[in-house]
Amino acid sequence: MLDLAAQAKNVVDREEQVLVLYGSQRGSAEAAAERIAGKMSFQIASRLPSDVNTNNTSRSSITPKLMALDDWLEASASVPLTRLVVIVSSSFGVGGAPRNGKRFRRHCENMLRQQLYTKEKQMEHDDAPSLHMLGNIHFCLLGLGDSSYKTYMSNPQRIHDAWTAAGATLIGSMGKADGNESIERQQSAIDEWMNSIWGPMASVLREAAAVTRDQLVEATKDFVGDDL
Repeated sequence: MLDLAAQAKNVVDREEQVLVLYGSQRGSAEAAAERIAGKMSFQIASRLPSDVNTNNTSRSSITPKLMALDDWLEASASVPLTRLVVIVSSSFGVGGAPRNGKRFRRHCENMLRQQLYTKEKQMEHDDAPSLHMLGNIHFCLLGLGDSSYKTYMSNPQRIHDAWTAAGATLIGSMGKADGNESIERQQSAIDEWMNSIWGPMASVLREAAAVTRDQLVEATKDFVGDDL
């Protein structure tokens, strides 16, 4: 007869939290982020095989943490970055940030200026510090906008530029959902991008080097800096 209690003791849960951050003006980006967060646990966990050895079975649990970009920036002292982050953001107006992503956009612009300054210093001094504080972070990025504006992907692109300049690694390609098309076509573009990232996200969690919470807290402090 199987000893179910003994088997239960040999099951080791591995909880992996994933930040899902959004910047949204009229709700479309927020709705897309909610859909991603809602599907994430099953879609990623189902792609992570159990690690079976002689004594233990390791069971993965994926927990999304959904927040607006500016809310995360405000709470980052208690909600550090995760090693895998999903960002969904629209542009508003002429390439600007949406209402709950304005502070985050300003921070990204500051980061890009710091990166440029650091590169100039590195050209002058070999021992100048690097700003690759997000070297342990992988991220997915979905942009929403209206292609009737030439700058319709400007805000997501600036986020991309700031995060990659800070050392983060983009998973797959940046998604682009055009609000100038029909709602059905925009939703189809979101679904297509979303379905393309589950496998690569699972691969990162399966293959990337483990990152401790202390490392993530330190990376968050370095990245956010004076915005904490």
